[in-house]
Amino acid sequence: MGAKLAKRLNVSGAFHSPLMEPAGETLASRLRETDIRQPRVPVYPNVTAQPETRPDSLRAGLIDQLTNPVRWLHTLRAMRASGAGRFIEVGPGNVLQGLAKRTLKDVEIAGAGTVAQLAAFAERSGAGKPS
Repeated sequence: MGAKLAKRLNVSGAFHSPLMEPAGETLASRLRETDIRQPRVPVYPNVTAQPETRPDSLRAGLIDQLTNPVRWLHTLRAMRASGAGRFIEVGPGNVLQGLAKRTLKDVEIAGAGTVAQLAAFAERSGAGKPS
């Protein structure tokens, strides 16, 4: 089908696939009760790989991402084309950092696995403390 590599992922569920459909209604119900504010910067839902700022579209994207494939390559390329030059994986681990390094060669890629690391990064970059 044109893939250069197929790799079995060590994950705990069939995330981003139709097998997650039973969880979709619960997620949709919870998200309807959740206040989602307009972000200060565009968010790139992996289901569309396009910048988004409208709260209703972001909510719909979260629901759609549950059962649809991640458009990782398209998302990274769209973010880079929009001027992103620094990517930070927030949370434990470094899987996304490795994937990003193989996809984009001309950007800074780092990780922040703890709140303290994220705060230190934000302070170094002049963004202030994360809220």
